[in-house]
Amino acid sequence: MKVIKSSVFLATLLALTACGGGGGGSSGSAQASGTGSDGAASINSSTDGAASTSPTAPASTPSGTTSPSAPLASSGSATGGQVTNGSNSVDPAAYVAMAAKISAPEGLDYRYGDDPAAPAVQKGGAPQLYQRADNLRKYASDGGYWQVGGPESSYVGDYFQNFYNALFVADAPDARVGVSNLLTAATTFNEFMQRPQPIPSLQGRAFSADQVASDYANVDFNGLDDIHGKNLGARRPVAAARCFGNPGWCMEPVVAYQDGLLSTGWGSNTASAAASLRLPANKVPTAVTQTNSGEFALVSVWDTTTQRGQIAVIALAGICEGCTASRPDQFTNYWGEWGAVHPGLPNLGNIGFMKLLGFVDLPETMRAPTEISATTGWNPSTGRPQDASGNYITHYQTPLADETVRQTYVSGRNVGGYANGGVAVVVSKSEQRAAFIDLKPLFSYYRSMYFGAKSNYDKTTTLGQADNQWPFAFSQMPDSARPQVVKVMDLGARPTAVKTTMWGNNLRAFIATQEGYLRLFDLGGYGNGSGANTAAINQVGSVPVGRNPTSIAYVRGDGAGGSINENLMVLSRAEGAVRWVDLSADHNSGTVRADVLRDSRIVDPIAIEDNENHGTAFQMLTMADYGGKAVRNYRWGPVVFHTNPGGACPAPTGCLMGADNQAKFEYGGATVLPGKPFMVTGANVP
Repeated sequence: MKVIKSSVFLATLLALTACGGGGGGSSGSAQASGTGSDGAASINSSTDGAASTSPTAPASTPSGTTSPSAPLASSGSATGGQVTNGSNSVDPAAYVAMAAKISAPEGLDYRYGDDPAAPAVQKGGAPQLYQRADNLRKYASDGGYWQVGGPESSYVGDYFQNFYNALFVADAPDARVGVSNLLTAATTFNEFMQRPQPIPSLQGRAFSADQVASDYANVDFNGLDDIHGKNLGARRPVAAARCFGNPGWCMEPVVAYQDGLLSTGWGSNTASAAASLRLPANKVPTAVTQTNSGEFALVSVWDTTTQRGQIAVIALAGICEGCTASRPDQFTNYWGEWGAVHPGLPNLGNIGFMKLLGFVDLPETMRAPTEISATTGWNPSTGRPQDASGNYITHYQTPLADETVRQTYVSGRNVGGYANGGVAVVVSKSEQRAAFIDLKPLFSYYRSMYFGAKSNYDKTTTLGQADNQWPFAFSQMPDSARPQVVKVMDLGARPTAVKTTMWGNNLRAFIATQEGYLRLFDLGGYGNGSGANTAAINQVGSVPVGRNPTSIAYVRGDGAGGSINENLMVLSRAEGAVRWVDLSADHNSGTVRADVLRDSRIVDPIAIEDNENHGTAFQMLTMADYGGKAVRNYRWGPVVFHTNPGGACPAPTGCLMGADNQAKFEYGGATVLPGKPFMVTGANVP
């Protein structure tokens, strides 16, 4: 069932859920397609709220900018499963060999494994969290199982659902895409579905109780192979990312595969546009991020020919469901997406076009990037378009082909509708460094093209994949318009994950390091395009979060009043534990909540992501349990049927957790995959 999200509803949604339903670049040739188709944690125990870290004090401020010169090491000098020698210089033979296995178990161990010399962390003593019974939806012809609420009603009510893309190392990598489409949450018929499961609308049938009890192990279901990936013959995924700065939207991720294929992951039955391209043969992707509103995808790559690290810059464009890049206005645009293809402008995440613009070279001290995150600081609450009366409207209602309308973005009421800049933060695990890339040149250039002189805008109407067609390749752009590496910092420890604040007054980067700390970096104004002094980019604090923290997740559904910019979740792979970090008012420090999520079912988790809310408010994370070969759900707050009054989980208390309604956490269930999941990413279905 389609849910129409008006501008008024989006404003309500944001209030209700705090998140909602350098280097010289080079032009890159690529094959592409775009069709429609509350206690602080101590550091001496791992059995409760305390985090297991190294016995040293919290991480100190890293040293300043590193030298741009870093010769390669001799082949055979790499140690400890890394691609660098003892001096953090890259071993070319180890580099090329690891690049070829970056999606394989060896690559996952390289990217997310712990230091083999580190003391073992005891995981024993975890409780077995309460799990509710599974109940077949009797009023749904396509089946599906619910766990919370009831009794079941024949009235569907305010219907919502979240779909996820789960990346996994397939047991049969030549036969499987390695990306699955799953339902992680839904409200229907006075019930709440909290078990991750095959998407009912893709099945057209109900699974048996035995199949559900086995967590769908050995069940071949529609969506087990991502629909877009399957159509492309994709294999061996490396990473994926969707945007986070436009809550309630951002429906499709960009997925990177071992062979350089970049493709949209299937979003939903109402967000299924497809686009893809392929990087040059010597470029191996290692991580992906999207800017706040899906303007660009940034992909860290290893160049196996030059042994250099780079960032691929891809312009994205959203289209309405059922539309194509060549016919972006052929159907009723009920979301309010642009009625034209505008690569590099804010969109709602149904990606129907992508194009490789080129590559940003990282310094020689950053040859092996492993993770990346980006922010523009653009605020979706204040940056949405407005009409002459100050009412929020949609992009569809502001066609840029109408010069009077376009001028509202040039110097009128909608001038704040486009980001002024941004920053990307990329880390290298082996080289133990972080690089900060200024995105303002790119955003300023796109502002000048779309919202500058009319002659510039006219150039954006000739869309194509040729270098001299819009969006132009780096080779056709001024050098000054390319993103620039403005700072590289030594960390003195191996970084394992990175995230950035989406918007607000205190934009920060959060870098997790292997010894067990979350380091907080002031972005010095570069996060929103106001930065002018790289000295302002600096570490301002650290928080102990447990050894080998491999995943940082935004809190997207905190009914207690938190928000995507004020709270984080951090997964310690070594402990198999999730902690919540509440940031201080100035974002220079944080407090780890006393309650820590641990469950005896968890075997070896690598990644987590919080679920978006809709009219039903709930707090639930989804986990990729690599060792358990399972995608798991854990509820960490109540379910409240705000838009289903009189229902089973009424406001303000809703449906609580545990058999006695007193628990801090509850196990939602799992889906077992034919391989080892290492990444999950999802969104509310529009």
